[in-house]
Formats: sequence, C-alpha cells, structure tokens
Amino acid sequence: MNSKTSKTLSLILILSICILAFTSCDPGIACFYKEDFDKLQAVELIYYDNPNSNERNFNWGNSHIYDLVDVDVNKFEIIETLSEEKTESFVDAITERDYFIDYHSVDSPSGYCVRLLFEDGSFILFKTALYSSFSGHYDSNGKATYVYGIPPLTDEEVNSFFNFQIPVSKPKGSIWDSLFE
Repeated sequence: MNSKTSKTLSLILILSICILAFTSCDPGIACFYKEDFDKLQAVELIYYDNPNSNERNFNWGNSHIYDLVDVDVNKFEIIETLSEEKTESFVDAITERDYFIDYHSVDSPSGYCVRLLFEDGSFILFKTALYSSFSGHYDSNGKATYVYGIPPLTDEEVNSFFNFQIPVSKPKGSIWDSLFE
C-alpha cells in the first residue's frame, strides 16, 4: 500500500470514528402530531400516590418498555379537567414541541401528572418535574404499552392551563441549587 492510500484510509477511519462518537450518544427527538389526538376525550390533572415509583439512572438509550411499571388507575385522583377550548390549546402546545425519545428518569410516575385520556380508555401520562420526568402510554387497564420520553412541557407551562397549580420544587443539595440562585 502506498503512502497516499494509507493516508486516505487513515483519514476515512478517523472521520468515521468522529462521526460515530458525536452521533451515537444522541437519544433522538420526536414530537406529537395533531392527528395523534383526534380521539382525545379529556385532558386531566391528576394526583397519583404511587409508592412503587423508582428513580432510574440518567442513561440515554437505556429506557425500554420492560423497565416501566404498570399503574393502578383506581388510585388516580382527578384534580381538574380542562375545558374543550383549553384542551385544544393544550394539544397545540404539546404538538409544537420536540421531546427526547426513549428516556425517562423514573419507571412510573407519582404525584401530580397530566393524563391525556382517549376514547378507547387508553391514556398518555406525563410528569414534568425537573428530577422525575416521565411520559408513557398505557392501555385502559393501566398496563404500560410505550415510553415516549421527556414530556414536552414544564410544570410552569402545565400550570398555565389549569386553575390548580402544581407545586414547583427543586431538588436540594445538588448541582441544581446553583442554577436557581
């Protein structure tokens, strides 16, 4: 092999490694489409006391459906249901945003959550807290069927749609403290 061919192959190898290194960590993004909500029945703010919710490692690409825990729909306390007008605005807001796919920081939600309930009884549940984000799809019995990823709205944005306000808190004693000072 001559010097020119060797240099060309080396350059191709280095570029291939760089491309792989800088793109393989990307969790990917996706978005909801308005058509996804054609059969939406209601948008509800709920409280779900879930002692089985466990934190997960923040590991991109390591979120799979078998990591999710089913939810007990009988424990959902409906706090508020959006009006039809606010529901349309809410759908507009979440369809305008991208979210990281296949990523969540807990295996099931707990506390204040938003439930998007569909005509067939299935629902999307998401929790928007800074340190316990979650977004998944469930069948009408609460069996986890799909993990979406990080929800497309923050607590503050969710609060702009509901009269009841989700208490917005931050973790104490962590690197997040310096971000909020």
